[in-house]
Amino acid sequence: MTRRYFDFETIPFYYEMTSLCIWAIVHYPIFYIIFLLIISSVELTARYFTRKYPF
Repeated sequence: MTRRYFDFETIPFYYEMTSLCIWAIVHYPIFYIIFLLIISSVELTARYFTRKYPF
């Protein structure tokens, strides 16, 4: 069973991206903090908008 996203061209890209992210988090913890802040702000704005304008 071969999955579509496990192409031989996409594996190095994903590996490179994840290793780069891990390297950045390990060497510069501020990147991790910024990442968490972005996620939390997006979540908060989504909650605010869903409360203000219920779809």
